[in-house]
Amino acid sequence: MALTSVQFWYSNFQRMAHFFRQDSMNTVRTWLKVAAYFTITPGMLRRTFLPYLNFFRPGFHPWSVDDRRLIAAVERRLQPTQSAS
Repeated sequence: MALTSVQFWYSNFQRMAHFFRQDSMNTVRTWLKVAAYFTITPGMLRRTFLPYLNFFRPGFHPWSVDDRRLIAAVERRLQPTQSAS
């Protein structure tokens, strides 16, 4: 899991730098905005870091986490709307 995590972030940052260079925006300011996006608003890394650490616990399995509430919310959003015909 640790090796996969390092490879994932390394390759993603490489690709981001490539795209930033293509768009002539590979600057410190751009990278500060990326860091703020990941850690402050909306804070993707900040919000997922502690749950992510569970994957390193001995014997952990993702099915041990009761996420039925999240599944139900997604299923509601994916339901087609009823049209009056």
